[in-house]
Amino acid sequence: MFEDRDVGFILGEGAEVGVVDGVELGLRRFTRGEKARLRVVSKLAYGHEGCAKYDIPPDADLEYEIELQDFVKVGSIVGACFVQKMA
Repeated sequence: MFEDRDVGFILGEGAEVGVVDGVELGLRRFTRGEKARLRVVSKLAYGHEGCAKYDIPPDADLEYEIELQDFVKVGSIVGACFVQKMA
């Protein structure tokens, strides 16, 4: 496991808190309290660059365990709070 953290952000702005696109896209289908394992293809994760911080090589597919703790929808903006474990 590389990382175990609680994250809160506005959908569409996940990159600002280190959430890869694939996780953010997956969260759009979750319901409150749902837990799942997400497999994220490289192009929706760290792509050709990889991520030196987590020792992720270029073009690596990733797997996450996600629990959507809560979300708030205000007009067209959705904020999410979830637990992310990178396997």
